This record gives sequence, structure tokens and C-alpha cells, in this order.
Amino acid sequence: MRSTRSVRILSIVLSALMVIGIVALTKNTVQADTDATTGLTYTISAGTATVNGFTAPSGFSGALIIPATLGGASVTCIGNEAFSGCSSLISVTIPGSVTNLGLWVFTNCDSLTSITVDMANTTYKSMDGILYSKDDTVLIRCPAGKSGNITIPSSVTSVESFAFEACQKLTGITIPSGVTNIGGYSFSKCTSLLSITVDSANAVYKSIDGILYSKDGTALICCPAGKAGSITISSIVTSIHTSAFANCQSLTSINASTDNTVYKSSDGILYSKDGTELTCCPGGRTGTINIPNSVTRIGFEAFYWCSGLTGITIPSGVTSIGGYAFENCSGLTDITIPSNVTSIGEGAFKLCLNLTSITIPSSVTSVGDYAFNYCMSLTDAYFLGNAPTLGKYAFEGCASNFTINYLSGKTGFTNPWQGYHTATFTQGISYQTHVQDVGWQAYVSNGAMSGTSAQSKRLEAIRIKLEGIGGGIEYRTHVQDIGWQGWVADDTLSGTSGQSKRLEAIQIRLTGQAAEDFDVYYRVHAQNVGWMGWAKNGESAGTAGYSYRLEAIEIKLVAKGGAAPGTTVNAYIDRYAVNPDEKAVSYKTHVQDIGWQ
Repeated sequence: MRSTRSVRILSIVLSALMVIGIVALTKNTVQADTDATTGLTYTISAGTATVNGFTAPSGFSGALIIPATLGGASVTCIGNEAFSGCSSLISVTIPGSVTNLGLWVFTNCDSLTSITVDMANTTYKSMDGILYSKDDTVLIRCPAGKSGNITIPSSVTSVESFAFEACQKLTGITIPSGVTNIGGYSFSKCTSLLSITVDSANAVYKSIDGILYSKDGTALICCPAGKAGSITISSIVTSIHTSAFANCQSLTSINASTDNTVYKSSDGILYSKDGTELTCCPGGRTGTINIPNSVTRIGFEAFYWCSGLTGITIPSGVTSIGGYAFENCSGLTDITIPSNVTSIGEGAFKLCLNLTSITIPSSVTSVGDYAFNYCMSLTDAYFLGNAPTLGKYAFEGCASNFTINYLSGKTGFTNPWQGYHTATFTQGISYQTHVQDVGWQAYVSNGAMSGTSAQSKRLEAIRIKLEGIGGGIEYRTHVQDIGWQGWVADDTLSGTSGQSKRLEAIQIRLTGQAAEDFDVYYRVHAQNVGWMGWAKNGESAGTAGYSYRLEAIEIKLVAKGGAAPGTTVNAYIDRYAVNPDEKAVSYKTHVQDIGWQ
């Protein structure tokens, strides 16, 4: 009996403890739900609600009124990016209960023209559809759909970061005398903005020709994105703020005064005075750009949004590529990263939408966050060294079949590696020849013989390609009865097909990054001569004036400046160079019943 009573008491105590635990757990558990009436998604935690997202309900008019309560909880917070990209929003009303707004709440809401705050709100207020702090001193967010000119109220002392971001219909902004702080990226992506005007009584900022400067004129803070043509940086400017020229897609030239001690310009592109850093290429440039050999650093956002560029050549001396340096260079289909680069900055090639392949040299030890983020055509990245440190989301949003390819024998890679599919590859040069009575032989690589030995069979054509190496390869052949053909490249046929014509000589040369990293050597086996010496980098190999057929070839890559694979003597024999006094006359006859011989 005592035992039964004890069990009952223990059961009651345990049940009570379980109820207390459940109540405590329920109180702290985050509950997520969607409000069917408004289309708002929200979470409830510790008795208050946070708005996290929005999907326009059927028949939505464009005007959203956020209720003061959701799921029975007071709405106190609007979370990060809650309305990001909501193009159907025209107006939004924030209730008096909200005390906290996250980051980028209304970014890319292109149709939003008005943000209204309930008058009972103690943290925020709105004037003319623009969001401010309750005391009118901080301008927090201008709706992206606002157009024309805006004059900031005289009560404002601070403009928050991203306050006017993507207000693509604004053409002018006037800043009052009391503003002492303007946050970073405040005017980012305002692509129609032509002028930023500062009250002359402002003690911190001033404007010259619609461009925002520090009061003393030494810091260039922001060039309106709608500026077109060229601008000149005066001699007193000593610093240029991050993203000062971002999205200036109509700007074609930035010229620095020759008296400026910090910056200089060349061909309308801005550099450090010593020429070692490329600071900014104006966003309106098109075509191709060859970066000078003096440059060792590509600066932060140096080519940001240069979508009209189709080619950029980076010199071998560059060792670092800054953050977002080539973001949204959507016209690039390929780019060669030099072999001395050690770091690729955050977002360096983000949104390079037409980039299909990239080679990461062995010198690279770190690849930053978002480095190739949303390069949607990128199918392959080739890593020539051991696995570098890889930042988060570095290849997120690339092609669905994207593959990390790493050089066979290198360490630190797995499959998958950092969440990406991997495969190994070998590096070098491959080639195949079309041989008399045989046809196309299989590809061979890295110095192996292609052709035949002791069979007296002519080579009639050749294809050559690089494997796992940035840059390209070009070649041309001297063909019987034709002479030197034009240059072809990258696995294209050189020679003839179906004409039974012998190859007599060949020239091969590397291009791009390959030419900076390697010398290409090649030697041929010629009729009546045998193996000849090694030629390199576009020199001729074979014979001229003897009508000797090529019977075999070997091709090798050697590190730049390295020793030749063997003797270079007699790589090419020109009959008339050896015997300059000998004159050759060629002739043919037309014979009865035969035709031209």
C-alpha cells in the first residue's frame, strides 16, 4: 500500500514537471506561419512577431498594411530582406508596434513609392513617403519607385547606408547644411541620378559639378551614376571612397590632374600615382582593355559593372585581385588569371554571367567568399595547385553541371569538395596527326611521337591543343604546292584533307597565359634527314626547298626560360639559305592524254 502511494505521488510530481517544461519550451519556441489575408510570413518568439517575407495574395492592389498583431503576437520587427524584390508593392504602412527594422528590408522594390508609418510609432516616422527616425534626424530609406528630385529636410543630420539604393528614377538629391554623416552605398545603383547638390553652409560636405566631396575637397565620395562622358579629378583629391564610381555606366573616362600626387590616369582609366594599382575603370568603357605591365594590384571594384567590356588582359606581375573587382562584367566570356596571383578577393568575379571556364593558378592560396557567385554559365574551374582556402558560396549559382577540376597529384581536394563535384585532369599539350594511308592517329601528349617511324609515310595534317592550361596555342604548316598556310588555333586542322599533300615544315606558338608560363618546343622527323633539332615559340621546324615530307613530330611544354629538351641545332634547313647562289626553277608540263603533271 505504501509502495502504491509512493508511485502515485511520484507520478504526480513528474507530470507537474513535464507540464512546466512544456510551458517553458512553448514560450521560447519559434513558431512560423503565414497570414492568409496579407500574404505576410512571420515568426513568433518570446511573445512577439517578426515579419520575414511577403507573397502578394490574389487580387493584391499594391498597397500593404502590416497589422499590429500576427498570430496573436505584437509585430515588433521587420526582418532582413523581408520585402526584398517585391516588385508588386506600391505602398506599405508600418504599424506603431514596430521598433526594429532589419537590413535591406525594401531593397529592389522597384514600384514602391511610399512608406507610411503609424503616427503612434515611437521609433520611426514618414514624411512624403520616405522613412525617417522619429526625431527626423536620420533618413533611413527612400522608396525605390520615387522619381525626380528630392530635397532632404533640414532636420536630418545622418543618411543611412543604402538609404537611396536602386532609386533608379531619381535625377537629383539636395543635401541640407546639417548633414554630418552619409553612410556607405547611400546612392548605389541610382542609375538616373545626375546631380548631388550640397547646401553651401554644410561644414562636412560639398558638391562640385554635381559630384559629392568632403568639405575640403580632398575626398571624392560619390559620382552620381547617371553622369555621362568624362570627369576630371583635381590635384587636391587624395582619397576616393569605396564605390564612388559604382554603376556609372555612361561614364567613359576618368582623368586625373597631372598635378595630383596620389592618382594618375591613362587612356581614361584611373591608377595609383606609381601605376601599381588599377583603381577604377569607368563603367561605360566597351571592347577590350590591356592592363599595363606596371600594375601589381587590381583594386576593390576596379571594373565593377563594366558590362560592355568583352576582353581584359591582366599582366603577369599582378599578385592580388581585389574584392568585387570584376563583378557583373557580363560581357566577358573568358579571362586569364596570371600565375603570380596569390589571392582572389570576395565577389571578385560575381555575376560574370557569360564566363564559361576559369583556371586558378597554383600560386593562389585563397579564394574569397562569393568569388564566382552566380556566374551562371560557368561549368568548369581548373585548379593547378593544392587546394586553396575557399570562401563561402564561392561558386554558388554556377551552371548546374559545374565541376571543380584539379590537377592530378595535387592535395587537399575530395569529392565532393566544399560541396562541389570534383574531377581530376592532367596538364600539358596534346596533338594528333593525319598520316598517309593511316588517317587520323590518336592524340598523344607531352613529347610523345605522333606519326610513323621507318615507314616513309607523310604527315598531311595536324591538330594541337592545350590541356588544363590558360591561354591558347596557334600553329601553321608549310604544305606541298601551297606554301605557308594561315595561323589556326586550339585544335583546328592545319594542313589538308583528302589531297595527299605532304607537310614540309611547321611553326607553333603559345598565346595568353600559356605564353607567359611556358615555352613550346617541337621537333620533326623529316625525309632523308631524320630527327631534327628542337625549335621553339614560333620558329620554323622542318625543311624548305627540298620537298621533304614530315614523317613524325614531338611537342613539349617547358617552364618559361627552362632548358630545351635536347639540341636546337638544325631545327630548320632552308636549302637557299644554305646555298644562296643556287637558284631553283620549278616547272611543269601539260602532256597529251595526261594533263598537267
